[in-house]
Amino acid sequence: MFGHPGHLLTFDQGGMNSDMARHLVHHPYAHHPSMQMDISETDREFRIQVDLPGHKKEDIDISVDDDILTVQTERREEHSEDTENFHVKERRVGKAKRSIRLPRSADTDSVRAQYADGVLRICVEKKAEKGQSKSIKITDQSYPFTK
Repeated sequence: MFGHPGHLLTFDQGGMNSDMARHLVHHPYAHHPSMQMDISETDREFRIQVDLPGHKKEDIDISVDDDILTVQTERREEHSEDTENFHVKERRVGKAKRSIRLPRSADTDSVRAQYADGVLRICVEKKAEKGQSKSIKITDQSYPFTK
């Protein structure tokens, strides 16, 4: 349903919204084996979950530039005082980066993130659709308003 022949990603799994899938399918960073992610949406927001086991929160950087959301990490090798002879060393160290293009309906000023148990969870609210009413909160601030 989404994508084109030969592309590494298929999005007809679980009914992914075509607006979101269309933006992801053609993005150059759409597939990155070292940073697995799930992307879903509700009526109000897009949800992105990224598996980052073994990373520290302070080594994760999330940024939004125009409509591109980027997650970058750096995992450093742990050194011990003891001389260790490894028989198998499969855990990755180094930098990883993953970028996705957000759909036009994403409100890039409303990005929230939380990291726990090796999973980074990012929520991006959707903009109010044209013609859709929006509730306005009334405050006790005097005019002109300050932020």
